[in-house]
Formats: sequence, structure tokens, C-alpha cells
Amino acid sequence: MKKALFILIAVLATQTTTAQNILIVDRSLSNTLGDNYYTDLQAAIDAAVSDDIIYLMPNTNTYGNIKINNQFNLTIIGAGYNAAAASLDRPYHSRILNLEMRNSHNITLKGLYINGSGGFEIGNALDSESTNILIDETFIARMDIDRANNVTISNSFIYTSFSTSQSSGFSENISVLNSVIRVSTFQSVHNTSFENCLITGATLGSSVDDSIFKNNIFANNSTTSEGPIWANNNNTFINNFTTTPISYDGGNNTGSGNIGIIMGLDGIFADDSVRADVNWSSDWLLTPEHELIINGGSDGTDIGPTGGANPMDGSPIFSLPTIYELRIPTEIKAGEDIEVTIKAKGN
Repeated sequence: MKKALFILIAVLATQTTTAQNILIVDRSLSNTLGDNYYTDLQAAIDAAVSDDIIYLMPNTNTYGNIKINNQFNLTIIGAGYNAAAASLDRPYHSRILNLEMRNSHNITLKGLYINGSGGFEIGNALDSESTNILIDETFIARMDIDRANNVTISNSFIYTSFSTSQSSGFSENISVLNSVIRVSTFQSVHNTSFENCLITGATLGSSVDDSIFKNNIFANNSTTSEGPIWANNNNTFINNFTTTPISYDGGNNTGSGNIGIIMGLDGIFADDSVRADVNWSSDWLLTPEHELIINGGSDGTDIGPTGGANPMDGSPIFSLPTIYELRIPTEIKAGEDIEVTIKAKGN
């Protein structure tokens, strides 16, 4: 089976079009064949040109620390989170330790698992702004957006910490949609829109400004001595559900339709796996149970990750090229061409 997969990847990796190359990265095989086949993700990124797509195959080991610098129009697609494969002890993550992005534009990242202590950092220098970044169905241990414009994070899981413009003081048009933000600190957030998210387990500081919170669930959070997350900082709050008994009103903040009830996670979600806690392996299907959450959003859909235009719908699994049939003649003679039939499909 390993030889079959090797042959398939070699064939796929050599298929190119005029405007787009398909690059395959798989560190599970020691041999390489084909101009566009790699075992090292950084090498593939450095070799990529505009409009290239990189498929990052799952592996039990990490692809290490990665830098995306000075790239344009690049897409990287991993396997997502395959809970079924995890239970069978198979490779199920396209895992990166830490990811750094500088001066890159029109970048799409899907199905990655970034779990190093440094997490994912976009820009931290005055000349390193990145623009038009899409991050979808990805696990991020730490998210720092220091200098960027037009960043969208959707259907993802952010763990440990989240900040925008913490060091350089510049970021614009940052959107977090239908995601779970389970962090210990939630502050230094500026010019960011949160819509249909679950924000839980965080200490909510006052350094959140010029941001929009719409149709989110705030659960099991606490506040610092600095004040609540919705302090007098030009924030807008619309149709949020919170278990933290703090008023949205006052100062330069505006809002309407917000609901505050003191309660735990149990009673909010129907799923037993998220009643006590929210974890990466169990929280992707957040079926709401509370009657004020169901269809309680400003758009008539659910408050939280299952509402909105792009609801979170379960374990994210992306389709990567996989062989399912390989036919080779029973008799092979030295020096002669071999007729081989290969059939493949998305996993």
C-alpha cells in the first residue's frame, strides 16, 4: 500500500497547469519523485509561485516551525481533524508547531493543526503587513494578529490566547466567524468583528476596542480588575448570549438584543461532551439546547457557532488525494514500458 500511495503522489505531483501547480507534501515516505513532491513543508512553500496549491498530508509527526514570507496567492490544505482516524491511532493531523507570516497576500489556509507554544503570528514589524488572509477549519494554539488587513478566521478552534495589534498597534478588518475561542486571556483586541462564536474560559480584560460582537455565546468567563471586556471602548454588541452578569451599557459602547443569564455550559448545549468543558476533539458539533439561543440571532438563526451563513457542522475533514486502485501487470520485463492503471479519489 505504501508503494501504491507513493506512485499516486508522484503522478499527482507532476500534474501542472499553466497558472497553477499542485504541490504534495508528505513526510511519511523517505523517497521523492516528481518536481512537485516534497517531504518538507518549508521547502514546498519556498518553491511555490503565485496560485499554487499545497496539499499537506496527515502524519503522526509535526512539520515543524514554518514561515510564510513574501508569498502571494498561495493555498495550503491539510487533512483537518479526523476523529475516527485518531481513535484508530492513524495519522490524522496536518500538524505544524509554529507558523509565522510576514508580507504575504491572498493566502488561504485550511485544515491545519498549529499547536506550538508560539502558535500563529501574522506580522510584527512595520514593513511586514499581510493582507487578504483566510483561515478555515484550523486548530490554532495561539493567535496573534499584529499587523494585517482583511483577515478572516472561520469554523476554527483558537486555544490559549487571542490578540490583534498587541505589539505594533495596527490591524484592520479582522473577522472571526463561527469559531470556538477557548482561551485563558482575551485582550489587546482591536478592530475585530466576532460573529457566531463561542468564547469560553477566558479572563476578559478591558483592552478591547473598536470591535463588533454579534450573535456570540460568552460562557464560563471571568473579568480582571481592569474591567469587563465591554468597557467604554467603542464596541458594539448585538444579540449576544452571556453567562457573565455584566452590563453591555455605558460610555461609547452601543448594542441591542443581548441576553445575560447566570448558568454553566450544561443547559446551553445538548451535547453531553461539551456540558462540562469545551475541547478540540468534542466541540465541533455544538447543538444548542437553550430556547433563547435557538434562532435567537439577529439574522433569525442560532446564536453561537451553529448559526449564521456558515455554521460549524462537525469534525472538519478535508479531502486529500488518495489512491484506491492500482493495477500492474503480473509479468514485468527489464527495459520495457509498463502499463499501469491508477484510480484515485479524495479521502
